[in-house]
Amino acid sequence: MSDIELLIRNNHGKINIELIREYFKLFNREKDLEKILGEIKNA
Repeated sequence: MSDIELLIRNNHGKINIELIREYFKLFNREKDLEKILGEIKNA
């Protein structure tokens, strides 16, 4: 999971976050994505 988190952090402005959200949704990991996005926003 840390590799995905790093990719999201480093490319946050360049990636399609809705597509990433759908990916996390497939694996019932939406809360994990929200945590990552919250940490990026607060950084």
